[in-house]
Amino acid sequence: MDKQDMLKKLKGFIYAEFGTAKKYAEHKGVTPPFVSSVLKGNKSPTEDMLNDISLNKKVIYIDA
Repeated sequence: MDKQDMLKKLKGFIYAEFGTAKKYAEHKGVTPPFVSSVLKGNKSPTEDMLNDISLNKKVIYIDA
C-alpha cells in the first residue's frame, strides 16, 4: 500500500465514522489543523491513526 492509498483509507474511515475531520481530531485529542495536514499528506499520521485503519508503519532502508 502506498501513501496515497493509506490517505484514501484514512479519509474514508474518518468521514464514515465521525462525519468531519474536526470531530475526529477532537476524539483523538489532536488539533484539526494537524489532521488536515495529515490528510493532505504534509504530515505523517500518528501510530494511533494508523491503528484506526488497521495499518502499521514500517521503515525500510535500501542501499543506494
